[in-house]
Amino acid sequence: MGNALKQLAVIAGLGSMALFADCPYALALPTSPEATLQAQMRSLAGRVVDSKNEPIPGVNILVKGTTIGTVTDFDGNFTLEVPEGATLEVSFIGYKSQSVATAGLTSLNIVLEEDAEDLDE
Repeated sequence: MGNALKQLAVIAGLGSMALFADCPYALALPTSPEATLQAQMRSLAGRVVDSKNEPIPGVNILVKGTTIGTVTDFDGNFTLEVPEGATLEVSFIGYKSQSVATAGLTSLNIVLEEDAEDLDE
């Protein structure tokens, strides 16, 4: 094996650093959380309705712990690219917020309950 090959060392991983006694080179390959998420994203579709099965437009849908989100359209529908195993935070003024697990799901039907406390104010 040539000297060039002996001196080149690459370790792939999260913020890994390769240091060898006979190698003056170090290589760091940081992996950002966003890059990791991008590799594991999948499409999720859903609909948000009230207790009377009426669609709710403008509902906020946010992937917990990220800035990934969307709002429902006029018919209460949404589509979103989510990381595998994500939890959605679903919220709308006048309704109780919900956390919805998405593991293994490709579509969701979410029913929001009215928040009596918001209505009393």
